Amino acid sequence: MLRVLGVSRHDAIWDCCAGDRVHADAVGRLGWRYSKWSDIAPPMSNVETLDVLSVRSWPKGIRVAASNGPFNLLDKIARHLIALAEPVAGIVVLLVPDSYLTTASRRVLFHNGAYAGSARIGDRVRWFEPAKGQSVPNTSFSWHAWDHGRNARSPPFGIVHYREVEDVAS
Repeated sequence: MLRVLGVSRHDAIWDCCAGDRVHADAVGRLGWRYSKWSDIAPPMSNVETLDVLSVRSWPKGIRVAASNGPFNLLDKIARHLIALAEPVAGIVVLLVPDSYLTTASRRVLFHNGAYAGSARIGDRVRWFEPAKGQSVPNTSFSWHAWDHGRNARSPPFGIVHYREVEDVAS
């Protein structure tokens, strides 16, 4: 998906809800460079303690904010990041459950000029193998992107299968 958005492997990417960096490390194995990791309560010392909702301006040098954030704060995080990205023509990429699209209050997020498109994933992305006896969510998810540097008249892209997303990202 990053390639579809025109992101180069040299562009700086920020994971604003990094947790233990499992997501960022997986993306890094595909060749993309995360240069900033932050989380409100990071479990690791190499992740900056930072509440993304307290950030008042887009981080200097960052082109993309890409994250698998906490779903209970997804609305606030999405709206906040999209607004922060606008003055610097930044890109926001978030993993959301497909049901996220069906709520009327969120439709404005998908009907603005910055909305660039989505990549639907048939199964939940597994950044790590579940522990024995641990269930895997059976909800479908999609990556959604907002790019303030895109031509607002261009139609959003749509990618259907995870294999394609993996091919695009690698």
